[in-house]
Parts: sequence; C-alpha cells; structure tokens
Amino acid sequence: LCNVKIDFGSRDVCLQAESGDTLLPYGTAHFLEHLLFWHNGRNLYSDFFAHGALLNAFTTYTDTNFMFTSLPDRLRQTIPILLDALWNHSFDKKMITQEKAVITSEIQTAHLNHRLSYHYQLISMLSPASPAAVFPAGRIEDIEALDIRDLQKAYNAAYQPQRMTLFLIGGSEDTEALLPPHLRLEK
Repeated sequence: LCNVKIDFGSRDVCLQAESGDTLLPYGTAHFLEHLLFWHNGRNLYSDFFAHGALLNAFTTYTDTNFMFTSLPDRLRQTIPILLDALWNHSFDKKMITQEKAVITSEIQTAHLNHRLSYHYQLISMLSPASPAAVFPAGRIEDIEALDIRDLQKAYNAAYQPQRMTLFLIGGSEDTEALLPPHLRLEK
C-alpha cells in the first residue's frame, strides 16, 4: 500500500499569504481531490490499472489522501505517475463544471443518510462557525460558487512537497531500492 497524505483538508478554508488571507468555499479540498484524478486529459484510474494497481482517495477534516495498492516491483512506475499528477496539475473549466455535478450529487446522496445528517446537524448546533460542522464535500452553494481561481490558489498553496507525506506499507523488500531515484526515505 502506498499513501500520499497532503496537509490540506475540509477545515482548511482560509489560506494565509503575504498578500493577504483568502477565504475558500467549503468543500475545496474535496473538490481538488476529485480534479486530481484527471491529469493531462486522462483518468488516473486507467493509468494505475494499466500497471496492475488500484487507486483511491479521500478527504478528511485535516488532510487529503491518495492511496494505491501495487505489487512492489511496480512502485517505480506508479509512484511517479501519482506524484506527477499531484505536483504538475492544470485545471480545465470543462472538467470543473463536470465535477460540480458529480460532487453535488455526492452531497445530495450523503444527506439521504440520516445518521450522517444528524452528525453534522449536532456539530453545527455545538459549534456553528466550525468547518467541522460542514460535510467534507462542502455544501451545494459552496460547490456552485467554486471557480478556477479558488482551486488554483488552493492547489498552489497545498500541493507542495513539504506538505506531503509518503507512506509505504508492505512486504519485506528493500523499499528504498524500489523508489524512483529522486525520492529517498527519511529514517
């Protein structure tokens, strides 16, 4: 199992920069997660599947994770594919529009789960101003308000190597020898 954790989650709705703070719509981290599955006009699922690997992702309050399972001898091919998508991404308005519909449907489906709805209602009663009171995918009005500038600002701030942690879990192979040459393990 390989997991790349990005220190950017659903609670991160304010970007701080020298030029001033930027407020982001709720759901921005989750929206980026969706967009990053599309890289250079291709679906990363297909690229990973071609290498015998299965890819998935999820966003929590505190971080976003991209993980895949792969045979150890395929890490040299699969890790660079993922890192390239995470580090060298560009956004396309057509894909943003398409993902808005997908995520809106995801939010509507989540609201059909009464336990989940009650959970967020309770948090919003206890702490109405907290980002934790909002489902990580955001609210429909936030998703509709998201634009390419918000996404680009969030991506530029969050998807930096120093905000990422790579986890490798598996067999007894010499993992470091399986990594691409420019990546080294901290011990």
